[in-house]
Amino acid sequence: MDEKNHGIPRPEMDGVQKWFIRQGNDMVWGNSEQEMHDQYGDDCGAMSFRFVSATCEDNPILLKHDKHYVSRLKSLPRIERMRLLDGAWLVQEESAGHYKQEWTTPCTLEDTPVFKKLVRAYDLAGSIPSEKYPDPDYTCGCLLGLDDKYNVYILDVQRFRYRFGGVIDKIVEIGLQDKEDWNGEVVTYIPEDPSSAGKAACVQMLGDIGKHDIVVRKMKTSNVKNRKLKAFEPFAVAAENGMVYVLKGDWNEMFHEELSVFDPSVRISGVHDDIVDATADAFDRIKSMKVARAYSMPDLSSSTTKLHSYRQQIR
Repeated sequence: MDEKNHGIPRPEMDGVQKWFIRQGNDMVWGNSEQEMHDQYGDDCGAMSFRFVSATCEDNPILLKHDKHYVSRLKSLPRIERMRLLDGAWLVQEESAGHYKQEWTTPCTLEDTPVFKKLVRAYDLAGSIPSEKYPDPDYTCGCLLGLDDKYNVYILDVQRFRYRFGGVIDKIVEIGLQDKEDWNGEVVTYIPEDPSSAGKAACVQMLGDIGKHDIVVRKMKTSNVKNRKLKAFEPFAVAAENGMVYVLKGDWNEMFHEELSVFDPSVRISGVHDDIVDATADAFDRIKSMKVARAYSMPDLSSSTTKLHSYRQQIR
């Protein structure tokens, strides 16, 4: 099944026998029973299945008795039509969205300028997959750079799942790599929850990370209603107005996908917003630089109003 194509079965897998075992909550796949036994032992319990795709076109009796069946399927709304006619069982309704990939400009490392500021902000989690919670939140760190024209560059996204101690170790590892790659100019930001326990945890993390000679600071967070959307909107406005560049990397797909489906008003199983939060927080930190620039009064009915507001916030 091809998730990038809404779950439509891949033709090359039609009729192919596959073998699998389950380890915890994970499915492990193989091409033969012997392959599974060689890797996991003769008692691994390997099982097989063979998928044979079919559509209504493969049911001549149905089409003979109902000549207009396909026509009725084709006249259905897009989502129902793709599911029932094409077998695209993963297709979902599209919303207007707060972010679109085409708003950003891809770039290479050679394209990047000298940055006025470099920030990596984290959205924290301290869980690993379990039977009760097979898909917990990720810890995510987004690295952003700001050029002299106040364009923003998304330079790296790191996403991982560890318990609290492992999270600190990974942040230190990433911080040391950032220090080497960017000549020690990256400032790492750790969120501080407003609760007393959250403040204490933040202080501990700052100490554990800072002792490795990594520049690390805290950033206050809040739990006010609609915080996520309010925090993300300034970044989305900058992207819509062509002020965001994305460094080409193997993390690009997950970055664009998560931001594109972000909608805090809808909760969908399996959809995360950890990259969204880390990006919004990094953008908030990087735009805090003081600058004075003059702009003509925008048309209040246009999207440039929000752009003007964003630029005023870069203080």
